[in-house]
Amino acid sequence: MSGAPFPVRPTCLEIENFRGFRGACSLDFAQDLTLLMGECEAGKSSILIAIEWCLLGTRIVSSTSTGIAERGDWVLANTEATGETRVTLTLVVEGGTGKLTRTRMLDAKRNAPDQLELTLPGEQVLTGSEVEEWLEWTGMPNWDTWKQAFAQHQESARARITDQGDRSYLIASMLGLSDYRDLSAMLKKVKPKELEECAQETLQHLAEDQQRARQAPQQEVNGIQASLQRLNVPATQAGDAELELRRKALITDALPVGEAIGLSAEQLPHQDWSATEVHTWGAGWRRQVDAHLTPLRQELGNLEGNIRSLTSSHEALNPKRVALADARQQLEGLRSKHGSPQDLRVQRETIAEELSALREQRREQGELDSLLREALGVIKAGGRTDQCPVCTQDAGGLEQRLQERVTSGGDDVIQNQLDQLASRDSALSSQLQQLEQAQATFQGTEDSLASLEKTLRGQLPPGTQEEAGVTELLAALLAQKVRLEKTINLADENLAGMTGKLEVLGLLLNLRAARERAEHRAGDLSAMPQFATLQDKIDEAAGFACDLIALEVMARELEEEQSALQIQAVNQSINHYMAIISPGFERVVSVHQKHTATKLIYQLVDNAGENLTGTLNQGALNSLSLATFFAGAQFRVKQGLPEFLILDDPVQSLDRAHQEGLARAAKEFSKLAPVIVACLPSHFTRELERLRSTDDKLYKVHGSDPIQFEEL
Repeated sequence: MSGAPFPVRPTCLEIENFRGFRGACSLDFAQDLTLLMGECEAGKSSILIAIEWCLLGTRIVSSTSTGIAERGDWVLANTEATGETRVTLTLVVEGGTGKLTRTRMLDAKRNAPDQLELTLPGEQVLTGSEVEEWLEWTGMPNWDTWKQAFAQHQESARARITDQGDRSYLIASMLGLSDYRDLSAMLKKVKPKELEECAQETLQHLAEDQQRARQAPQQEVNGIQASLQRLNVPATQAGDAELELRRKALITDALPVGEAIGLSAEQLPHQDWSATEVHTWGAGWRRQVDAHLTPLRQELGNLEGNIRSLTSSHEALNPKRVALADARQQLEGLRSKHGSPQDLRVQRETIAEELSALREQRREQGELDSLLREALGVIKAGGRTDQCPVCTQDAGGLEQRLQERVTSGGDDVIQNQLDQLASRDSALSSQLQQLEQAQATFQGTEDSLASLEKTLRGQLPPGTQEEAGVTELLAALLAQKVRLEKTINLADENLAGMTGKLEVLGLLLNLRAARERAEHRAGDLSAMPQFATLQDKIDEAAGFACDLIALEVMARELEEEQSALQIQAVNQSINHYMAIISPGFERVVSVHQKHTATKLIYQLVDNAGENLTGTLNQGALNSLSLATFFAGAQFRVKQGLPEFLILDDPVQSLDRAHQEGLARAAKEFSKLAPVIVACLPSHFTRELERLRSTDDKLYKVHGSDPIQFEEL
């Protein structure tokens, strides 16, 4: 990027799934003035906020970063959207038009970053931080500049003149002093005075430490010796010989552990390492050992599980084989005694046929007996017992014969046969059930044994005999288990004692250093190289702090000098727009500088020098805020910087006359730079319609679903 910035301005807005907008829609902006007119909740403000989000991102919805409390809980995405949220702003840029697109993925978390893309003339495409750099290079605003010089927010309509910080920032920008003010603010953040004081405080602490060293050079040594005494290292023993002994012991103890658990040579201590190097290495020893012990412990657990499984399978074989032999013997005994199940089923089928035949015979016998009883009744009713009641022939002794036949008991004989056959069938059924149960027990035991044998064979090496293979495998697994347990126990024992050994080694190292320091004369501390280096750094920091303070003062003085040259032009611009918006306002507005110990504060006063922001009513405050707003934007236009104004419900506390004046001011400024206004239908909007030119666009916004625009 090279050359001067180009006055960028928007020409079209495309919105998709943003706040109240479900789906996609687009809106063209006029070259001069664009009016968005509609009832409450029609979506007017959301259009302006969409422009803000596209340019500035999610910082516009944070009450902390914006200073607008009403925005603390805002949600950007449409709550009923099924796709991503996207806003595209078509901009007039140097060489043609560009498209700036900001996209937020569906269900993105509140702090998730947006996707940012800019397409420039010549198909050049920028993304992410490249877009941010381009916007900064073209002079597009940050949030502070946006809310003070680009947008009149309905939530904070008067903040630019009632808030001291916002007012001073805006007036400084109008005076062309924003660079000086930014430099001064940046230097204040460095806090050079605190830096200088910190340097002096450090020197004071050093002097105090030196004094303490003169008074008690042996105190540190005594304290370390007392700590060693508690660890069973007497003062007479706490010397270089003990330090060397402890160094070698740590190395000697660690080497077999490292080899056992598979540490590389680079991870093990070397015999030629100093005590300091060994102590540094020891600080990470536990972590290294634990990292290798974890898989070994897992391997041991798996090994123990395999041993238990193999032993359990092998021990379960013999009882299962005995159970199978018993089941086979019981089955064969029942077959020998009762025959096969098939024979028993054939016998039961034969009995079933005989039972069926006897039941039929009993039925026929019953029918015959019923006929004989009827005939006997007829004979007795006729009175002649020796004559056939059918053919009337003589039949001597007919009644007696019939009576004998009825009482002969043929039915009882059949019933006895039926009972005998049923008893036989029941016995056969019981025998068949015993055989089938014995067969099922045998089959189940046989299957269980086969499963155990299969499991056991799966645990044995291929081609090995069962008994010998189990014995050999168990012996190998147990031997491996012993080796693992030995390795793990060795490492655990080493770690258990490592903490105490390292503590002693560290104390011995500290004791050696403390004794060396105690041997120096306290008065010689300032001659030590470390002390001289520290002194140089502190002097350098103090000098830097002084330079920063001088630079801050210079920036403030330059701001003061330059502001005196520009104040008259700024006063004229503010009063010009104030006269348009509020024709009956009789006081003259002036910018007044107020000096403090650290900065310049700008106030708006009247021709008597009285502070205006503390005496005006709400309507006058709004008028003055808008006049200052237009004046600041006019300054940016004169500087060749990007400028377009956003007015969101600007008629708060303004009566009919002031609304007419505001419409004239907006129309006049639109000849310098585009103006985008969102407002309820009012006298202000009717006046804008009256003043409308061919370079203006007026829209009526309908808050239906989807939101619609009707160009008037």
